[in-house]
Amino acid sequence: MSFDLADAEAALKAKDYPAAFAALMTLARNGHEQAMLKLAEMAVQQQVQESDLPQLTEDLLKESRANNHHAILALAMIYWKAPAAIRDINKALTLLQSCCKSELPEGYASFAKFLMTEGKETAAAKAISVMELLTQGTERGSIEACFLLGREYSTGERCPIDNLLAYKYLFMAAKLGHTESKKFVHLLEGMKDRGTFSGAMQDALDTISEMESRMVRFV
Repeated sequence: MSFDLADAEAALKAKDYPAAFAALMTLARNGHEQAMLKLAEMAVQQQVQESDLPQLTEDLLKESRANNHHAILALAMIYWKAPAAIRDINKALTLLQSCCKSELPEGYASFAKFLMTEGKETAAAKAISVMELLTQGTERGSIEACFLLGREYSTGERCPIDNLLAYKYLFMAAKLGHTESKKFVHLLEGMKDRGTFSGAMQDALDTISEMESRMVRFV
């Protein structure tokens, strides 16, 4: 039986998780990269039966050994966030580092989020800056990294607050469809006269025009 991603998404929407899993596994075994990432999301959300996790990880390991970077990222997400029986933070760290070495855009955002949370006490957190990861991810086309970079400039948690840079990156992410970014943009516009951000907005639009072809919608 043949499937496409729409079949899997329809099954997910209907909460028919066994059907979604079957469709995505078929797609993933045929090299469909987004199916691999969707399977990782299902595992993280505990929408995959625990008995199916070993087969899923085995398939992803096989693809990872063939240097499939999306399979490596999917496997990293499972080791990082899936149920405790399969969770392995050290394996997740190694795989996320591999994603960044291969310059996978989504890998930078995921590695940054890892270092903000479960990985914040690892040696890697001291060796590489979250801001550096988010900047590199944004430059390579990750919309999620763009959003996170703007949020960091807005909150000042890991860098000095810079509302103009915050607006630029949040506006970019919002323009490219990132829903949460739109809320931050509205908050910034409520703090100051919108004209304050006209230069940042134009800079954002120019940057989007330059790099839109390589922007990746991944959360």
